[in-house]
Amino acid sequence: MRKFNILIILLILIISYTNTLDCASKKKRRAKSSSSFSGKVLFDSTIYPGLIYKNYQFGNRKLKISANVLEVDLNNPKLQVSVLKSKNNISELDKLHEIIRFNDSLDETKTFAAINASFWKAFRNYPIGACIINGSVVEKTPYKEWSGIFFDKNGVPFIDNFKLSGTVKLYDGKIITLSSVNRRRDSVGVVLYNHFGGDIIPHVNMNAIYKLVNDAYSEILMDSAYFENDSTEKDFDYVEFERNLIENARTEQLESSIQKAVIEFIDKPGINCKFRAVVNYIDTGIVKINTNQAVLSMGFDLPPDLIVYMGDTLEFMFETNIHKDIEFQYAATATPRLVRKGKAGHEAYLEGSKGRRFINGQLGRTAIGYDQFKNKLYLVTIDHGNRSAGKKGSTLSELAQIMKQVGCYEAMNLDGGGSSVMVIDGKNVMSKNNPGASRRISVAIGVRYKK
Repeated sequence: MRKFNILIILLILIISYTNTLDCASKKKRRAKSSSSFSGKVLFDSTIYPGLIYKNYQFGNRKLKISANVLEVDLNNPKLQVSVLKSKNNISELDKLHEIIRFNDSLDETKTFAAINASFWKAFRNYPIGACIINGSVVEKTPYKEWSGIFFDKNGVPFIDNFKLSGTVKLYDGKIITLSSVNRRRDSVGVVLYNHFGGDIIPHVNMNAIYKLVNDAYSEILMDSAYFENDSTEKDFDYVEFERNLIENARTEQLESSIQKAVIEFIDKPGINCKFRAVVNYIDTGIVKINTNQAVLSMGFDLPPDLIVYMGDTLEFMFETNIHKDIEFQYAATATPRLVRKGKAGHEAYLEGSKGRRFINGQLGRTAIGYDQFKNKLYLVTIDHGNRSAGKKGSTLSELAQIMKQVGCYEAMNLDGGGSSVMVIDGKNVMSKNNPGASRRISVAIGVRYKK
């Protein structure tokens, strides 16, 4: 019996010792994992009071992750974070340098720094998901369960799974639901075209389309050398590109025979707030508008009791599915969420993305986030892989850890790969040897001087 008790005691001691070793091993692994993402600041510079640029280095192996971080003081009244659209047109692409120049020329405002933002639809170039600029909707249609970053009228950011809907109240109180904004899929439904849809509605120039095809093909050939390691890109399909553009042109031509009301805004547009417009005149065919006007295209399926007359005052309402009590002015959509309530971890699968390269590839990345009390906003890009420079890109999981490390309580991924770009004072900081280099993009997020 005594021998049996001794054996039991020895067995307990062995199990206890094994558990101690196992706990120590787990702690060591956690410490090693944590140390691999403890970044150190290699460069720190103040661009403007309240706007700081830092370059971090993450990793403890031969190849390091280089992160460019813009830290924005959201309490500085002289700084404004804005969403910028290429040439202020839903279907246009341009290099970030040119987007900055164009937007600064419109209101003589200086953009200190900017990054790329939304993904866009191949061939047609529309931004994917909700896009809002200065209260006007550029794109309304949601995509899967993608995340969005929305800024309220005071510049306070919100990251969530936003959906956007729009309605028009007629003079007699009847309500029309807007099927889309700035583009028509077919001959049915009511579409609102604001100045982001163009100054002529509809406007189709076949010569311009063929030029776009040739320019896009030439640009991809030129970019292939600079972005040779970008595994997110597919081979350019010239025939498919042309087919989509021509199909888009034919769809837009439907507008020529659809009745359209040209309206002029009485109130400044916004999200989650009502604003009014008066009907100037009603016509078919081609109509012209200015930046304070829009076109309400009626569609062939509109019931006869929903009639708009010249001189009518219409009431518009664009509404989010959440945070309905907040008036928003800017928004961009992308995927996936990276940090939620201080916990790092990408949500690609929940938002509908399953691509292995997109999730696990060591790629150039772009992301945005803010701290717990929304005092600071962080705009982040990860340098493209470059073995000779000792750099590698990051996976989404690594990016999530990086965003938390730099200070984010909430964060989301933006368009990445070869599109990742950060321009400060007119120079792409991700390309020291060629600071003017970047791909054409659809939407950007910039930090501007607020008058």
